[in-house]
Amino acid sequence: MADSSIDGKAIKNIQRSVLHTLSQTTPTVQHIQRLLSHTSTLDTTLLTLTYTLSLLKSLLPHLPATASLKSALPPLLAILSEYRILLRLPGLLSIYTGAVAGYLSPPKDRLLRAVALAQLVSIAAFQGLENAAFLADKGVLKWKPGRSGKAWMWSCRAWMVYVGLELGKLGYEYQSRTVKSPVEGEDKGIQEQQIGEGILSTEMVDIDQEDTELERKAAAREEKEWLARWKTRVGVNAAYAPMTVHYSFENGFLSDQSKAALGCIVAWLTFGDAWRKTA
Repeated sequence: MADSSIDGKAIKNIQRSVLHTLSQTTPTVQHIQRLLSHTSTLDTTLLTLTYTLSLLKSLLPHLPATASLKSALPPLLAILSEYRILLRLPGLLSIYTGAVAGYLSPPKDRLLRAVALAQLVSIAAFQGLENAAFLADKGVLKWKPGRSGKAWMWSCRAWMVYVGLELGKLGYEYQSRTVKSPVEGEDKGIQEQQIGEGILSTEMVDIDQEDTELERKAAAREEKEWLARWKTRVGVNAAYAPMTVHYSFENGFLSDQSKAALGCIVAWLTFGDAWRKTA
């Protein structure tokens, strides 16, 4: 009887432990499911996985790794890379909708308007050439030998133009960014004059000053958020820039380890935002 009582308690403890574990892990699993259910965050996740594994692969010669791991990574990376290209196949549709939105509501700044048009042309060329080259490699398009290789290269050159324009635009946006703040001295002098003339009461001035302080804090918070986004965009495009130049030429100039490290910078800068968006 004593043994059966102990067994019963042990089973209950195991059940409680399993339930506790499930309750702790389920929210994380649901979060990952949301992360993988949207194309943009799925691509960011795959990008993070791809470049992390690429960096590991480049370091394997210097690490005590098993032969099975060394042989498994190349085909796994090929699958991940191809899957990301498949996800981008419908990309021309989002480029089209973005072009329509830009046409209906173009930037007010003439320079930014010109940059937006140039970026639209370059990203459309990148996506169109990548799609065509991928489909030709799979035998869907019957191209002459070597033509798809040139298409891949020109696709990367269009990507290089887009990234270069993005870096220039980011520099211009930073230079022209200003935070409008009220001139406190002038405002205070005007308010004192209006109080003396009986136009304003001290209570009205206090309320106005509270509103101004709230507006100032909101503007400072908005500026801080904008600067954080701006730094992320600069980091991502600065890491992409040498990669776009590398892939724009037949032999390139970056080592596998350098490409993986640059890709990891992009991944680490973007994955956190993707994780927060799907929280």
